[in-house]
Amino acid sequence: MELVKQVESSYLAQGLLDTEVASIVAIASERRYPGGETIVRAGELATDFFLVLEGKVLVRGADGEPIGRLAAGAMVGEVALLTGGERTATVMSEGETVVAHFPGEAFNALIDREPSLGVRVLRNIGATLVDRLQRSNIQLERVLAASGF
Repeated sequence: MELVKQVESSYLAQGLLDTEVASIVAIASERRYPGGETIVRAGELATDFFLVLEGKVLVRGADGEPIGRLAAGAMVGEVALLTGGERTATVMSEGETVVAHFPGEAFNALIDREPSLGVRVLRNIGATLVDRLQRSNIQLERVLAASGF
């Protein structure tokens, strides 16, 4: 599947016009990772982000403990993009993985040039982060309930 169609079908591009998707894809490049390769490392100062196109990734917290697995369509690196701070997790490929790489500097320049595009994309990213937070809260509630807390 070509990069435009893959980005277009992701939550990142929900509500965008074809020309806006083309603007996003224009700053992206496709990268392939064999299994066990680090895509994002906790503690790094970086604002680049990635959209998983094929395969799966393992997410580990700053302590190295696994905290999740993400499949095609998921974004990684978006927290550092939004905060400009250190990466909060390490993300590694599980088997052959293909991602779209979006340089943070180019993405920020794009949304500065096209604010309406930026608002919609940032809302999409925000909605996904809220969904992840809600799922984490449910998991935490289950763990606490099981431990009698």
